[in-house]
Amino acid sequence: MKEELISVIVPVYNSEAYLEECIDSLINQVYSNIEIILVNDGSTDNSEDICIKYKNRDSRIKYFKQQNAGAAAARNVGINYATGKYIGFVDSDDYVDNDMYKTLYMALIENRAQAAQILSRRFTNDGIVVNQSLIDETNGKPNEIYNSDDAVKRYLIGNHSLCTHLYEAGLFENIKLPENMSGEDLAIIIPLYSRIEKTVKINSYKYNYRLNLNSVTNSGLNQRSINLYYEYKKQLKLYESNELYEELLIYTKFKTLNGIINEMVLYGDCGFDNNEKFFRNELKCSFEQFEQNSFVSSAQIKKLNLYLYCRSIYKILLQIKRKNYKRPLYGEE
Repeated sequence: MKEELISVIVPVYNSEAYLEECIDSLINQVYSNIEIILVNDGSTDNSEDICIKYKNRDSRIKYFKQQNAGAAAARNVGINYATGKYIGFVDSDDYVDNDMYKTLYMALIENRAQAAQILSRRFTNDGIVVNQSLIDETNGKPNEIYNSDDAVKRYLIGNHSLCTHLYEAGLFENIKLPENMSGEDLAIIIPLYSRIEKTVKINSYKYNYRLNLNSVTNSGLNQRSINLYYEYKKQLKLYESNELYEELLIYTKFKTLNGIINEMVLYGDCGFDNNEKFFRNELKCSFEQFEQNSFVSSAQIKKLNLYLYCRSIYKILLQIKRKNYKRPLYGEE
């Protein structure tokens, strides 16, 4: 069987400590018919030297450089230069098992799917795998097949990452990741997955995600959450004629708003221009919408009521909960 070319896009920004491990995991793939597209997003460390060293060593590696514009801009550059029939993404501080792309490719072919998803092993810098119990529970279970609506639902509710997927390259035609915002992959989920008739989920953990507790996706309140809130509001206007997408977007809007409020209650407005008073008013305006949403539970509605009518008690309960709080594993909630 002919193995089609896979393009793997790696945005690189100041990741000299982990970049070699990342690239080594790609050049050593069992599936060898790949091109590795390294896009240096204005790194100021030795990342460029590492990229050039590997480019000179392996003809499958392409290297591009741009002024710092963010991961979305780097991924868009990679998509533009990709020549493979399939496209995958890897972050430069992560690495993948050597059979990951073989596994993804075979799942696509065998199931005649347009997208395939693998699961991620989450580990800290000292090597501790934080989702080991989940791995033990689900690893090796049968593959799951999703249609377009199911895939959108799972992605938006679970906050999955582009990096754990392999896609037919043609799906990205006329789709561009929005630049100058974090969480940009979630902004293209509906337009992307509305083109996908079948997605196969592989219950195997082959993507290795380095858990940086100080990073954007693992800190408390951050600009990413605020960006996503506005993105979901914008998408609600775009997809209000689709009942399922509207329900999902209202729920993701609720989750994001709830997270923003919780962090502001605990830590103040965290230095952002948007303060708690503004988001409290956003909650009041959206409360009826959340009450009627099928994905928002009655318990969650009660908590929101408590916040609106007795913020002091809400804060105390939130502080108690946070002492024993374990952040959900991003992408596998």
